[in-house]
Amino acid sequence: LFTWGQNTHGQLGVENQTTLILQPQLVESIKGIPLAQIAAGGAHSAAVSLSGAVYSWGKNDFGQLGLGDTKGKDGQQ
Repeated sequence: LFTWGQNTHGQLGVENQTTLILQPQLVESIKGIPLAQIAAGGAHSAAVSLSGAVYSWGKNDFGQLGLGDTKGKDGQQ
């Protein structure tokens, strides 16, 4: 999965803390995991693997990452 664009809340899932990424970057934390679906919100993103595992990252003010809390995550969870 490659990602680029606004990254103010870590929603791109990359190690780079830059708030705007103009060149595609590999999401290393899920490299090699076969993905079935991806979704991108304005400040968070999520991916579902073929095995059914869910990965999410970014802003989490309302629990939108599905982690059972409201703490933001800069990297994949």
